[in-house]
Amino acid sequence: MVNAASSTCKQKRFKITIPFTVNGMIKDQKGNVKIGVSAQTTINRQDYGVKYSNKQPDGTLTLSDIVKIDLQLEAGMQKKQEATAKQ
Repeated sequence: MVNAASSTCKQKRFKITIPFTVNGMIKDQKGNVKIGVSAQTTINRQDYGVKYSNKQPDGTLTLSDIVKIDLQLEAGMQKKQEATAKQ
């Protein structure tokens, strides 16, 4: 599955697409349903205006242009009684 979202960096809005995997659903000890999701992608920081080019004495860049984004998420589903009470 793929999720598309907008992000703002340095007062500019960018569209980011992140492929993700639903790892599963479980019920915890209290009967709450939880879902696990993981997502990975890479971006080039210079595409977002993040420019930093400091070098070490041997000429090696101290910061890579490529940034790896690795998300491991757990979310709880709202119980029906809570959802209807908020409406």
